[in-house]
This record gives sequence, structure tokens and C-alpha cells, in this order.
Amino acid sequence: MLEFGVVKEIKGLEARVHFEAWSLEDMWLKVPQKFTVTKKSKIMPELEQLVAVILTDDLCDGVILGGIYNDEDLPPEDLGDVFIQFEDGASFSHTEGSKSFNLEVENLYVSKNIIAGGKVQDAKGTLDSVRQHSNTHEHPNGNNGSSTGKPSVTI
Repeated sequence: MLEFGVVKEIKGLEARVHFEAWSLEDMWLKVPQKFTVTKKSKIMPELEQLVAVILTDDLCDGVILGGIYNDEDLPPEDLGDVFIQFEDGASFSHTEGSKSFNLEVENLYVSKNIIAGGKVQDAKGTLDSVRQHSNTHEHPNGNNGSSTGKPSVTI
């Protein structure tokens, strides 16, 4: 049966849900994940989040289907097709067909290589402009004041 409750506690991959509508003891329910075999994911509900759950007929077991927006907790106006916003304000979004992701974070840490097939740029220009500057300017020689000449290796 389909019921609605509020998350009161989270432990591991389960959440304790309180059902206000009837006098059922709070239940520990599993939280389904998007990927669990070769790919892995973990996204848990928040405390005090309204969730939809499916319970067995004998009310002994069930699973959380997902969170429900309501009059108190409203979604942002433009979610895109995939959208995640974190409590600290960081967000990730993608709109199908745009061929781009929007990532708003204060710092981005990458533990492996970044390989770009297109331009890499920030608010002041592209990596190509940095490369052009590096490959064409000359450095004064600290020993005798003469120029070091053009770079022998370009990047």
C-alpha cells in the first residue's frame, strides 16, 4: 500500500520513517538506489523530508520510493532534466539536448586527469590564449641582462 511519512533518522542505507496519519510505530525502511551492481550510487533522503513509501499489506516491511515536494518545500523554478542542489548551495544540473552540465561550486577537486577535446576557458579567456602568450614571449637573462630568446619547447 502507498503511504506518506516523514524521515526522522538515517542509518547506513535505511531511514526511519514516521507516519503521522495513523498510529503505526516508526519503521526502518530501505532506500532504493539508482545503481547497485557494477555502478554504485548513494543518495539518501534528508531528515524531516516528506517521502512516499510502499508497505507490505501486513505493515511489516516496505521501501521508500522517494521524496515529495510539498507546500513547505518547493523546487527551484528551473530544475533542468537532472538537478541536484546541496545544502551549502553547490549544485549540478543538465538539460537534455544542451550537451553541457552546469556545476556551481566554490572549489572543484579532481583526483585524476582532466582531458578536454574542446576549448578550456574561464571568465578571462581560454587556455589557448595562455599557451599563445607562453610560447611567444621572451625572458630577460638574470646573468647578463640579455634575452633568453624564444622558447625551445612550446606547450
